[in-house]
Amino acid sequence: MVGLMKFTIFFFYSYALFVGSWFIENEVPNGPDNIYDFKTVLQTVIALITGFVCLISALPNVQAIVAAKTLGALIFDVIERDP
Repeated sequence: MVGLMKFTIFFFYSYALFVGSWFIENEVPNGPDNIYDFKTVLQTVIALITGFVCLISALPNVQAIVAAKTLGALIFDVIERDP
């Protein structure tokens, strides 16, 4: 799981820097009066990394919710059983 997290972080870090450098080189507009600069690209990279770290760290909680739902269904089957 840690390897997947590291791969995802580094992949999106390198992809965002590649696309950002292309935007800077070709002077792609960022709004009506701005063009992309290094500051904007770096802010985007940091936002992507933070978002993916939060998503990946939430995966164990999703597993716990699925396990609780499964156990809850078993408990309700026992409660609703006719003696």
